[in-house]
Amino acid sequence: MKLLDSLLEKLSAGDIPNKFTIEMGKLIRQAREETGFSQRELATNIYRRQAALSDIENGKMEPNASTLTLLSYNLKKPITYFFP
Repeated sequence: MKLLDSLLEKLSAGDIPNKFTIEMGKLIRQAREETGFSQRELATNIYRRQAALSDIENGKMEPNASTLTLLSYNLKKPITYFFP
């Protein structure tokens, strides 16, 4: 419970990158590479700039719900896959 409280505290404080966003980004990158998409191709499919996708993959930006939905669809993974 302390770990969850600590994570929630960090997320609410706005500290990005943090362990959660870094691990989520790794999962997104792994799924992208498995499907053979370049960052530019996937970014186009999820209506984002390539730089934004790079920031997400590097844990510098947390994807919103609609972006996660589009990632899930394009990478053929359940949304829960992206949560470390």
